[in-house]
Amino acid sequence: MDPTMTIVIVDDDPLHCELMAHWVSTLGFTPLCFGSGEELLAWAQAHGHPVLALLLDVDMPGRDGIDSCRALRALPTFADTPALFVTAHDTTQIRPRVATLGRASLIAKDSQLVRQLFEWLQTLRPSLS
Repeated sequence: MDPTMTIVIVDDDPLHCELMAHWVSTLGFTPLCFGSGEELLAWAQAHGHPVLALLLDVDMPGRDGIDSCRALRALPTFADTPALFVTAHDTTQIRPRVATLGRASLIAKDSQLVRQLFEWLQTLRPSLS
């Protein structure tokens, strides 16, 4: 697995994880999926290697995506990893929390999700344009 092309996906809904993994791999990235923030942090502490980016669902049972990202970035390996958060909720309520993280963006799980995801992925590798 090439860490420079790996995108970690964290979503408690297996279907959403599978769909996002498909979209990410369509553009040549390697998806690495986790079903919870706890699973992500356990992996990061045991086997974690640098990754290109994080794609996290905001609303998950237990540790939500924002808290998971904050905890992950406390580890030196992931301190500067860019993150994209996705949510089915009103983004105006969540955006201030995301803004505190730095190198983080937020998009809604709506009809524009795929387009916005692809646009964000292109910022990670401009040669995709």
